[in-house]
Amino acid sequence: MNYKVQLETFAGPMDLLLYLIRTNEVDIYDIPIALITEQFVSYLELMEALDIEYAAEFLVMAATLMDIKARMLVPQELPVDGEEDEELIDPRDELVRELLEYKKFHDVAQYLADMYDERQQQFESGGEAPEVEERPLEEIAVWDLFSAFSSVLRQIGAVGVEITSKELPVETYISLILERMPLGVKVPFTSLFDGLTDKGELVGMFLAILELVRLRSVSAFQEREFGEIMIEMRPSSAPDQST
Repeated sequence: MNYKVQLETFAGPMDLLLYLIRTNEVDIYDIPIALITEQFVSYLELMEALDIEYAAEFLVMAATLMDIKARMLVPQELPVDGEEDEELIDPRDELVRELLEYKKFHDVAQYLADMYDERQQQFESGGEAPEVEERPLEEIAVWDLFSAFSSVLRQIGAVGVEITSKELPVETYISLILERMPLGVKVPFTSLFDGLTDKGELVGMFLAILELVRLRSVSAFQEREFGEIMIEMRPSSAPDQST
């Protein structure tokens, strides 16, 4: 069950790095490289265990992080033409510059998206106010979903274990999820895995959730930052009950 991650919120290794920096509440100018490298690699290992196809840039970034980590363990050298009072070269400098450049464009894109959402919520005088979702799933980092699923795996002791999924198409699990989600009812992300003990079924359900995100068939929100992820079916995705 090979799955290609193609979500609008899934931008690549730089996006994951910014997510880790934000969740760890660390200074982007003083990245704790050992901690961030360990967490980055753990996300990569999870994607590999789930048999999720990802861009080669993730492997390049992992190698870059490990190289920086190794260079920070050895004595640093002064610039070739530098004086003794000049600052030593920080192996993280190039990565920080790239992150700041990426963050600049990332923030602009987010600002434009917010402006678009705000415009969509405007209505003419005398008209009915449009329904506003609490927080659309697109505002929740896909990495939050990976983190939440990792917690599910830890609860059943599957961390560090190679996971092979049953030969069932993702569409089968999508149908199961839609059947478990009554229209207008918000359900905790973790509750979608209730009653499942087979690791393959757990993986199938998670990949189905990712696909529903890509298709914009579900919306989600968090009552507080880093809180429980709630999933809600969009009206257009509700199963036909007329038959």
